Amino acid sequence: MTTQKKAQALTSVANDTPAEEILKIVTRDGGVIVTGFLTQEQIARFNAEIEQPLQALDPGSTHENEIVAAFHGKNTKRLTNLVTHSATFRGEVTSWSP
Repeated sequence: MTTQKKAQALTSVANDTPAEEILKIVTRDGGVIVTGFLTQEQIARFNAEIEQPLQALDPGSTHENEIVAAFHGKNTKRLTNLVTHSATFRGEVTSWSP
């Protein structure tokens, strides 16, 4: 018999929360929501930059492992390598530039 853990909501913290506290929450819960991490303007630019490559994708998984494909879902689009698609992501979210 398999037991399933009840899903819990992720903790939300402000964008000025110390990194050490955020890491403790991620370690404990597996994730954290950082509110105000990006400005509305950054979000709009990011969304505009990934719109075309996202539209070009078909939903569903192309993974050969059926368990992984089931995890991906039939209606989900998975856009990878965001740094190649978005200058905003590359330069402002990851603070990386070529």
